[in-house]
Amino acid sequence: CFKPNDTCEVFLTEKKAQKRLEKKSLADGFWDLMDSMKFAVVLLIILTLVSLIGVLLPQFAPNGFMGTMQELYVSKFGNGLGKLLLIVGMDHVFTAWWYYLLLLLLCLNISVCSFRRLGGIIATIRRESYFDSERKFREQKNNRSVKLGESVEGAASRIGVLLGDAGYKVSARQGDKATQLYARRGALSHLGPFLTHISMVLIIVGAAISYMLSFEHFQWMGPNEVIEVPDLGYMASPSFQASLLSRRLVGILGIETEATELLQTDRVIRNRDWRRLPADLSVNTLMKVKLEKFEAHFTPQGKPKAYLSTVTVLDSNDDDKEMFSHLIKVNDPLVHEGVYFYQSSYSQ
Repeated sequence: CFKPNDTCEVFLTEKKAQKRLEKKSLADGFWDLMDSMKFAVVLLIILTLVSLIGVLLPQFAPNGFMGTMQELYVSKFGNGLGKLLLIVGMDHVFTAWWYYLLLLLLCLNISVCSFRRLGGIIATIRRESYFDSERKFREQKNNRSVKLGESVEGAASRIGVLLGDAGYKVSARQGDKATQLYARRGALSHLGPFLTHISMVLIIVGAAISYMLSFEHFQWMGPNEVIEVPDLGYMASPSFQASLLSRRLVGILGIETEATELLQTDRVIRNRDWRRLPADLSVNTLMKVKLEKFEAHFTPQGKPKAYLSTVTVLDSNDDDKEMFSHLIKVNDPLVHEGVYFYQSSYSQ
């Protein structure tokens, strides 16, 4: 190569090859992995398979089983496989630390891929593509020519107004021999993939936070039995939510921290039978609920048809004062004071 440009080109090519041969640092390799859409697909496949396994495998002891989860898994899958499933945390898939790690990697991967491509998307939105010559315009498949009996400037102005009225964003470029118009609409649609991917991240993060901060309690009740529902208003406190979230995040890693008095009370409310709550509980009673009767209806073939629970809400200070009654059935829970009561299970 004798020309300066050719020499320069060879030099750059050699430098490029040398850079490829250089060993990347762990940090560079990690960010390259986070910028790979192939890695995102792999993560999605792994999460789908793991979630499917988590749905099929028991995540809590079924009603009537008095043993531990270890005994349950050993009895179902044998001593070797059962213990292996327990070691990797398949008995609590959706709260295992590695499951949250997979979700974190997926969110990070989607975010990195999306934001690294955001600059190109914005450039596409802002780009105005004019033709350099009339020949290029004529080569376009859908070109049309119309003769107008007015000046170039007047025609360009009128066409610009018409396109603007039709919802197009119009810009113009004045040349020596021609006036060029560039019109486009729907440019923001290029942001669609970016917004879709970021929405996925927000849904995953929101679902994880909601799972950690949400409240569920399973309560057995017999006919004519009354339970006191604790006032759960303390859960709306940002300080309580922050302490609960941090404690559960640390708990995912298997680290136990000392719980505050309110967190200890919350644990009692979540895990204890509400018929046997401590008398010195530091939370007031929100309301009282009485189960009037429970009905289980079946088809002639013996399949479940409907489960119905008739409940009455009583005054929190007076068991004899009935406020109202409600029939709980499928998709029709009792909703009162922000608490939802669903029919969950039944036993003889």
